[in-house]
Amino acid sequence: MNNDKLSRAELAKQLSEKYSFTELAKDERKSRHAVMLKRHAYFSGLTNSCSSLKEFYNKYHELFQIWGVNFYWDELNRKLVAQIWLNFNEHETYYFEETDSGVVVSPIIS
Repeated sequence: MNNDKLSRAELAKQLSEKYSFTELAKDERKSRHAVMLKRHAYFSGLTNSCSSLKEFYNKYHELFQIWGVNFYWDELNRKLVAQIWLNFNEHETYYFEETDSGVVVSPIIS
């Protein structure tokens, strides 16, 4: 439709439907999810060269510090944790686990 021929009310309705809060929120979630998948893939690539959690920690803890990632041992669950703060109340947490075949990034991201 040509915007010149629409009334203000019709144009406002079209714009509100196109840029509704729910649609913007869906787009934001899709975008955030895509970035989470990229981070997970990148972290998985880092684990390929390590056979133990200790080796992984020793090799990469300084890099995680430079990036501003809270990187620490979870002694209770025997995992390494990488926590990335996105803003004051949102963060992503990635878990690194040791398996028989080496170090892996858990598919669970909180």
